[in-house]
Amino acid sequence: MPTPRRSHGILPPAGIRLILLILCAGLLLPSAPVRAADPSGAFFDADGCTRALRSDPAALKMRHNWERCIDKFQAAYRQDPRGPWAPASLFQAGILYRDLARFSRSEADEKRAVELFEQVQKQFPGSAYRERAAAELQKASAPAAREEKSPPSREKAAAAPPARKEPAPAPAPPAPKASAEARAANQGFQSAQGCFQQLRR
Repeated sequence: MPTPRRSHGILPPAGIRLILLILCAGLLLPSAPVRAADPSGAFFDADGCTRALRSDPAALKMRHNWERCIDKFQAAYRQDPRGPWAPASLFQAGILYRDLARFSRSEADEKRAVELFEQVQKQFPGSAYRERAAAELQKASAPAAREEKSPPSREKAAAAPPARKEPAPAPAPPAPKASAEARAANQGFQSAQGCFQQLRR
């Protein structure tokens, strides 16, 4: 009985469908998660978020826009906390909190910025971002120093005892010229009085 011949180089229909499914699945996979898995890619993604935020005045008024960019920098740090992109990620997150505090007037945002700058100093003493974080901390402490040197308030000034008044100085003695004039007038009066008495005789 003759053996059926097999055709070489031709896949069965089931194999062709499997290969097509694999190719289609590869084309449909998003490329962003692959980039985000790299700390440098995550950092530049956060940097792009920050640039877009700063160029949009309307977006600057919304807190969630700031927090989204901050979260991206913190995510880049968490991917490799000891890597070369970690200090830059923490520092930029602190800068965003610092600038957010200027809009929100929130002490919590200012405190969070200070904490991130201090973390950069402690965790990365050999990084160039350590000096930049120190400069930001110095700026943050400047307003407190100015408040300590500010003049006392009105309440403190009112509570202070009144200043002691010094007695008024004594009047100056009459000038010598005035005394000479008085003596001349007295002599004239006596001469006139003598003449009047002689006339009465």
